[in-house]
Amino acid sequence: MTMRTAEQGVPRRAGGARHGAHDPRPVWRWVVLGVVALLLAVALWIVVRGLIARDQLLGAMPLVAQLKAQIVEGGTDGFDPLADEIAVRADTAAALTSDPLWRAVEIVPGIGPNLVAFREAAGAVQTITRDALPPLVALSGELDLAKFVPQGGAIDIAPIQALQPALAEAGAAVTRAAEQVAAIDPSGTIPQIGGAVEQLADVVREAAGLVAGANGLVQVLPGMLGADGPRTTVLLVQNNAELRATGGIPGAAIELRTDQGRVEFGAQVSGAVMGQFEAAVLPLTDAEGQLYGSEFGVFLQNATVTPDFARSGQIVQAMWQQRFGIAVDAVVSIDPVVLSYLLEATGPLALLDGTVLDASNATQLLLNEVYFRYEDPVEQDAFFGVAAQRVFDAVMHYSGDPKAFIGAIGRGVADHRIYAWSAHPEEQAVIASPGSSLASLLPTSDAMATGFGVYLADLTMSKIDWYLQPSLEVAGVGCPEWGGHPYYEVRLRIESTMPPGGEGVPDYVVGPDTSRDVRGTALTRAFLVMPAGFKVFQTLVDETNTGIQVVDPGDGTIRYAVNLEQAPGATTEVLFRVWGDVGAPTKVRLVHTPTAGEFPTAIGGMLACPAEDSVPTGDDGGVIALGTAAAAAPGLDSALAAE
Repeated sequence: MTMRTAEQGVPRRAGGARHGAHDPRPVWRWVVLGVVALLLAVALWIVVRGLIARDQLLGAMPLVAQLKAQIVEGGTDGFDPLADEIAVRADTAAALTSDPLWRAVEIVPGIGPNLVAFREAAGAVQTITRDALPPLVALSGELDLAKFVPQGGAIDIAPIQALQPALAEAGAAVTRAAEQVAAIDPSGTIPQIGGAVEQLADVVREAAGLVAGANGLVQVLPGMLGADGPRTTVLLVQNNAELRATGGIPGAAIELRTDQGRVEFGAQVSGAVMGQFEAAVLPLTDAEGQLYGSEFGVFLQNATVTPDFARSGQIVQAMWQQRFGIAVDAVVSIDPVVLSYLLEATGPLALLDGTVLDASNATQLLLNEVYFRYEDPVEQDAFFGVAAQRVFDAVMHYSGDPKAFIGAIGRGVADHRIYAWSAHPEEQAVIASPGSSLASLLPTSDAMATGFGVYLADLTMSKIDWYLQPSLEVAGVGCPEWGGHPYYEVRLRIESTMPPGGEGVPDYVVGPDTSRDVRGTALTRAFLVMPAGFKVFQTLVDETNTGIQVVDPGDGTIRYAVNLEQAPGATTEVLFRVWGDVGAPTKVRLVHTPTAGEFPTAIGGMLACPAEDSVPTGDDGGVIALGTAAAAAPGLDSALAAE
């Protein structure tokens, strides 16, 4: 009998494996499946929490808009529940986007930038709800708006001073929040996340600007009102019928004397009365000389040609000192549109000649109709002085709804029609704090958006700009095929509504017949301000290549200027084609000169990268045209010399 060995007696599986041996493949399959399941679970966890957080924050945005409207209008009804709901939503979103799992996934390429950007945006919103809203909510319950309006020719300083600690706390908080959103890097985010982050960042910036503006006013008003001793403030009323960067020429400069809250209406001076100075009242920078001409600082009418109102304030202070020997503590500016806002609060006012001045006619009467009534500039100035005095008296003896009065001031600040400058450094630091629009109309840029500023200055030496209707379109697009440079288009249209030949319009309004073929043609200087490093590579005026001036002032901006003509009934269009720095945001933030009427703007929209044959080549091998612009245009010297 044949005996089988132990080895022979062991049954074998197909393929030669012995029965009972371990096959590792099913285990690895389970491991792989487990890892995939875990990753899917993590992804699902992140997505669900992200969607909930997004809905919480985006759902808070209309509530923030309501809260903003209430603050601007001076109302406090319903403030507490709105603030509470916004805070709950922000806290929920912050908690959902800051747990350890969320933070761990932030390091994953492709996914991480989206999570980081959204978490940082949620954190900025939470900074406002946690640190800025509580002091504001506390104030809302104690606020008696009637104490903040002028009565009997004076403003009670004590209630304003009582607001200072809470608003300083809120102001510091919104400044921190604005710095948080400025540091967010949206590059690498998908459109759905990037768009939501940008919306949240916009809300934070708007809130920061609003609270910073209110804080600035509250911190500096007591001093300006003479809380620590008599003060002298010059109030400029800009005339938007003759455009300058922050609105128009100072049509009137009014000396206000304040002491312990009492305000007295002093001398009123027009540009003609101020006259021409022999030389600029302050040394001009090279950039100022190139952009605004040697006459900047020589005429009061040109003090507001710069979008930096702090500089305008310094110029006006120096002029007042030289002409009248009076030391000015502060300069404040409004325009007739702000007067119309105030008239909504005061109601109609009757002037000595029987004219009724109200919110519906103030702008047209003061910026256009007065020049039809009176040919003599002296009579025009007198009428303007009477109207200003009447509005001043109504404001200083206010007896209407305090909410309407405070709302008028808030609307003027929000519309970039109220500016302030203080000669006292500690006050000016507050006025110029981040987010505040009181000190400047210059654009701001950060990692989220690129800032552009477009400003207009009249060269006609007249009040012809009443008949101009400007509009703006600005858009940007990323262009990988152009080395990663973003491409922008800034399109300015100016339509003239002047009758043919200026028929029926006084000479004072249409201006002198110099260097114009057709009576009623407006001459305008347009300025474009954007971040340093950006370059206009082509300028088209009515589709024709046009040389422009370029100036680098060394302040982080680059500035361009071009002179334009608007014939009666015609529309002039200037297109600036711009290359930005590599990686600069294509989202656009825009500021512009406030005009007498509407100034429609369109931001964003569809824009294609330029075709290769549409871009002039420069001296860099033709890879990208980033050369400096050509042919400097003349400054304002010739226009202002005759004013």
